[in-house]
Amino acid sequence: MKRILLIALIILSISCQKNEIENEATLQGVIITKNTDEVSALTARLRITHIELKNIKVNMISYNFSGEITNFNTDEFNPNIKELTIRQLKDGNHEVFYKDGLTKLEFSKDQKQILVSFEGETVEFENLNFEVYPRCYENEVLTLCVLYNEMTNEELYREPNIINKSACSKCSFLALRFDSTRTLSDSGAEELSKEWLKSHSDCEALKGTSSGCIWGDFGCISAVSIECNGKTCE
Repeated sequence: MKRILLIALIILSISCQKNEIENEATLQGVIITKNTDEVSALTARLRITHIELKNIKVNMISYNFSGEITNFNTDEFNPNIKELTIRQLKDGNHEVFYKDGLTKLEFSKDQKQILVSFEGETVEFENLNFEVYPRCYENEVLTLCVLYNEMTNEELYREPNIINKSACSKCSFLALRFDSTRTLSDSGAEELSKEWLKSHSDCEALKGTSSGCIWGDFGCISAVSIECNGKTCE
């Protein structure tokens, strides 16, 4: 009996090790594989304070998020971020999507191409024209890109995102733009912030533009922080 039990334990141990190896191999490029309170600057701007590893198995990993998750752009749409899943396809590409989300993104293995799928069609990111789609699609694509970058980019500086919960009449927003190059995303975010400020006299843009890119200076997201203190916060 003892020998049978010992053999069973050895088989179980080998099986667990094999699964861990398979998970590690098939999820190549994903670096967030445990719960964490440390996030990068752009993820912090989503007011995410905690990343929870919900599930990991061969070819797939999923996460939940905690915090006072708020709007990512300067309008009233909330991207409803929940249960982000990264699935590795047979060709090594990563498919990224939210549970009950509107869109799916596919990042090539070398991360030099992004395919966006929604409303029954698939287009390359560089050919997207968000002006013909509702803003909710743009917001979802933006947040998917930010969070995929969070899970795969080991060069990001991360720290705990501590949100000040003290009573305050101030509120903040982001003017955010995603574009093919850092220069275009920076200028787009600045233009968006100026347009917003024209109709919100109780707001001001904070100095500086925050940027993050998926590779080098390409596939970039830029954000200008806007702080308001008045009617806009009501």
